[in-house]
Amino acid sequence: GFYWRLEDLNRSIGPIDKGDCIIIAKRPEVGGTSFLVSEMTHMLEQTDGNAIIFNNEEEPSKVYSRMVSAALNVDYRKLLGDPAKYQANYDKWLGGSEMDLVHDTSMTISSIHAKLEEKKYDLIGINVLLKVGGTGQDQDHDKFQALGEECRRIAQQYGPVLAIVQADPTAEGMQYIPQDRIYKSKTALQGEADALIMIGTDEDIKDDVRYIHVAKNKIPPAPCTDIKCKHIRSEVRFSMDTGRFTTKNFQTHSRSKK
Repeated sequence: GFYWRLEDLNRSIGPIDKGDCIIIAKRPEVGGTSFLVSEMTHMLEQTDGNAIIFNNEEEPSKVYSRMVSAALNVDYRKLLGDPAKYQANYDKWLGGSEMDLVHDTSMTISSIHAKLEEKKYDLIGINVLLKVGGTGQDQDHDKFQALGEECRRIAQQYGPVLAIVQADPTAEGMQYIPQDRIYKSKTALQGEADALIMIGTDEDIKDDVRYIHVAKNKIPPAPCTDIKCKHIRSEVRFSMDTGRFTTKNFQTHSRSKK
């Protein structure tokens, strides 16, 4: 399976594999996109396969720069100063792999499947899940239930899925967010997740600090996991410059194949 960049999540969830549906919930401007690319670039280093991010929110050039920055561990402002140099470095980092970015504000379930059938992808990111259309449902609860079920089907058919959702306004300034704070979903989406990761902040947001709460964890234990960390609450480092999330509390281990 794929190990996490955050050693906290290796101790809690362990490696993820085909069939696993991971939901990440956070408030706006906390670093959800950065978390997604921080972890997916690390996971891509462990395989010769391909990854894809479906993006229906943030402007695609910003997401792409985050991908390059996180992959290379380079301040995104340096990318702007010499884009050709860092694009070449990124292409070299990719090796034989590809990390595709699909931006579509009108994204639907069917359009996601159509793209996934074009190429073999080993890892899938969705940002933001609840903005994906095509469920045929009008009520929020039913829509969220359908999206959760579809997220699981995609994971089983293609590869592990990491999907970003929003936490509701009551989670603003909360360090360790409980799972019932997903926006407009108390149980529907939560019930479909194999693991549910909540990203919190202080009331007065500190640029370099975030808080991780694994509020749900159905992933079977692995040699790297610790039963005491199954529902871990952990303060972690966040670099706004590179977009990387890194551990404060655990020794990190290199599992890169590249």
